Amino acid sequence: MGDEQFSISEEILTKITSKEATQVTRYLSVIFIRLVRAPRHLWERDNVLRLKGEVRDGQTVSAWEQLVALVKVSPKTARRALSWLHSEGVIVYATDDRTEIVISFKGISGRATQN
Repeated sequence: MGDEQFSISEEILTKITSKEATQVTRYLSVIFIRLVRAPRHLWERDNVLRLKGEVRDGQTVSAWEQLVALVKVSPKTARRALSWLHSEGVIVYATDDRTEIVISFKGISGRATQN
């Protein structure tokens, strides 16, 4: 991401590193950081990450497959983490696994698509 600066609120940092978060998956904070450090082209606007199904080299790659590749954990672990982050109000998560995934982040600033 270059020299781009962003910040995560103390409240969010406390949640994603809590004992409860670790009980969901020991990778929860890493998953969150990988999401907020997603490549620029995936950011629709401030604090909104959008993954869309696409065709690569003649193969369809679903939005879900892209997300799992981005966070580098198993699909089961990714689902548990996203569900918990959503229930805790850290993210708003909307999905049609095959077509599109939209994640809005709360408590972060400076995540924009502009240069």
